[in-house]
Amino acid sequence: MSTPLQGPYLMGLTPPFFPTAESVTNYGAIGDGLTDDTAAINNMLAYMTGNSAPASGGRNLKAPIFFPPGTYKISSDLVLQSAIQPVIMGYGATIKASGSAFTNSMLNLDGCYKGMVYGLTFIGDGTDQVNSAIKIDNSTAGFQNTTGVRIQDVIIRNLKYVSGIDASGTGSRQLDGVQFDNILIAGQQAAGAWSNSGNWQNGLLLGNGTFANNYNHNARGVSCSGHFVNYNVNVSSLSMNGGEPANGGTDFNILPNGPCTIECVQTQNCGQFFAVQGFSPTPVSFIDCLVKSNFINSPNGYVGTHIGGPLTLKNVSYAACQVAGSGVYGGCLIHVTNDGSASRYATLIAQNVCASGLKTATILPAAATGNANIVLENYMNYSPTTGNYTLTAGDILSYYTGTAWTTIA
Repeated sequence: MSTPLQGPYLMGLTPPFFPTAESVTNYGAIGDGLTDDTAAINNMLAYMTGNSAPASGGRNLKAPIFFPPGTYKISSDLVLQSAIQPVIMGYGATIKASGSAFTNSMLNLDGCYKGMVYGLTFIGDGTDQVNSAIKIDNSTAGFQNTTGVRIQDVIIRNLKYVSGIDASGTGSRQLDGVQFDNILIAGQQAAGAWSNSGNWQNGLLLGNGTFANNYNHNARGVSCSGHFVNYNVNVSSLSMNGGEPANGGTDFNILPNGPCTIECVQTQNCGQFFAVQGFSPTPVSFIDCLVKSNFINSPNGYVGTHIGGPLTLKNVSYAACQVAGSGVYGGCLIHVTNDGSASRYATLIAQNVCASGLKTATILPAAATGNANIVLENYMNYSPTTGNYTLTAGDILSYYTGTAWTTIA
């Protein structure tokens, strides 16, 4: 039996509309939060792909898959492999993990070309342990290239996971062009006591350290909180607009293999706003961002660290950034170095950057190893006591080469 869908209008856009979709309840799922619905849902997924083995050409689903409002308890992975444009929708539906028998994730899209997930909420029941709530992959078993997956209007909370959404991929197999829209991923690491082991290591994980076919991801309104790294861009490229990261050990850990642009983000209570790792000739940019924090982990008060390649900060403001637990405001907000090679420079351009409420008069980037080209243009320190803006040394237009500033204009 088919179930008609009428999706809500979200973010001013026309919602996805699927006139005929199959409900998981037609295949035995109960959705009462108590009954284990794992087998019923996986049986439906198998039926929807024709019960055939994954193939290199991919498989078309018989119909979109619909979760009516309710709570669907599962105790092991829901797996959809080698599918072309599969659609899973569940506005008002919650998938609840129970136990620790999960292999990869609660929902695993493996080898799904243009796959779509809309409106689901992922939680745990207190006995839960998963590697991730959603895993987007292209394993050897998936066969089909994973390109253009869309995850929209999803909530992940009250769940024990290592990574909220895992798009690390398998080796160098193609996983590109994932679109993340209007997503909340809420981890539970305590601000100021972050750990890189156990649960809530990553909110959004992109790439696995292999310089290959994991790139060109886009995010809009994706908010991650309470992770060791809120957004771990591990040899991928990311374009992100909006979102409100909070309580992260590091908000953006970026090892770029393609251009990364972060825009219109407001973050608070981070240990460090960004860490750009390793030398790369591809650009990284932070534009129109506000950083509010009381938990900077570095004893020197570094809000950002950068090793190698071009980095741009434009229209960025820091408010009340201080070293955790010390009451001392940082004297060096951005730490710039290179990767140890005298011929590979780190390059930082900071335009229209404002620091609010800092006790020190100067906030200058420093080069700890080798040389770095640094240009500051219109760098201001705002004092909330006097209401005055003060330009610091190196302002107007200048560069820094490891030992001294040279003024250009």
